[in-house]
Amino acid sequence: VSSIVEVVRLHAWRDSPLEWKMVLEGLRSAGVSLGQSLRMLFQTEWDVVRQQPLRVAVVVSLLAVLLSVSSLPSLEGRRGKRSGPTPPGEGADDNNEEEEEEDD
Repeated sequence: VSSIVEVVRLHAWRDSPLEWKMVLEGLRSAGVSLGQSLRMLFQTEWDVVRQQPLRVAVVVSLLAVLLSVSSLPSLEGRRGKRSGPTPPGEGADDNNEEEEEEDD
């Protein structure tokens, strides 16, 4: 986030016409600070992975389950489109019609 703020606050954006050299220097500076932040975060998380692999396994398996469950509706929609409409007499709702006739 700080890298984005750094790019937005560049003084080069306020000049007209743009001084591309200053813009590129600002972008390079923001990229370097972003890279350093990401490297620190990766090192910290890698230490956690090495020290507590089961904790990471639980989080990864939970993520996999959530992704698979959230994709089920779209998979069912695709399956319904492939199979086409259900012919009369073969649907699950046909049994309800017989029960309604018996109640009359």
